[in-house]
Amino acid sequence: MSDRAVVGWMDHGEVKGAFCMSLNALNTYSTVHQLLDAAPARLEHGPVLDLGRQELSQKFLMQTDAQWLLQIDADMQFMPDALERLLRTARQTPTLTDYPAIVSGLAYSYDIKRGQYPVMGRMIDGKPQIVFDWEDNKVIDVDIIGTSCLLTHRSVLEAFPLPFDRDIVLDDVRVGEDTAFSMHARAKGMKIVVDTGVLFEHVKLGFLTTESYQRQRVNRPAAEVVV
Repeated sequence: MSDRAVVGWMDHGEVKGAFCMSLNALNTYSTVHQLLDAAPARLEHGPVLDLGRQELSQKFLMQTDAQWLLQIDADMQFMPDALERLLRTARQTPTLTDYPAIVSGLAYSYDIKRGQYPVMGRMIDGKPQIVFDWEDNKVIDVDIIGTSCLLTHRSVLEAFPLPFDRDIVLDDVRVGEDTAFSMHARAKGMKIVVDTGVLFEHVKLGFLTTESYQRQRVNRPAAEVVV
């Protein structure tokens, strides 16, 4: 099998301009084996991300012989060397040597209650808690990761019939497909890491960057953020 990578994404007919420019630059820079689009990922009643990610995973497994899948959400901006750097992390991080690799870049999301927050967490007392503090340009172990900039080895996806199945309920709430995937992987002993030096900027009203996150932290301490 090829040791090269496939880049996949989901959209519902539209992508951000910054995503298109980033994807073109990445395709030019790196050894991308194939590009996969899993559209449509939106059904009548809104986004059904778990179904879209299942379809994307199946396309990757059935239509390619590549070893790596990098999933990128279609509203992200990233550097041309992002894939190469995540692959380097996956191949060289000691904690991943004996495990199928699950590696993410650093990404943020936003909502009214929490403001901007990093999309990574650890399980504390059986519940996912956001990781608010970390060292820059380090590889850190986590339990929960988002799927907006997710690099997975082929064997990870082969280990689950439905890797993004939302079959986990916490506090009477069904968790998202990214949290479910992470919890399933950790239950199988797989390692999940974030390379905090590889930034994927989420395009919301503006770009969610580390600088904007740090400005928020100054004005809104973590203790005030609802997890």
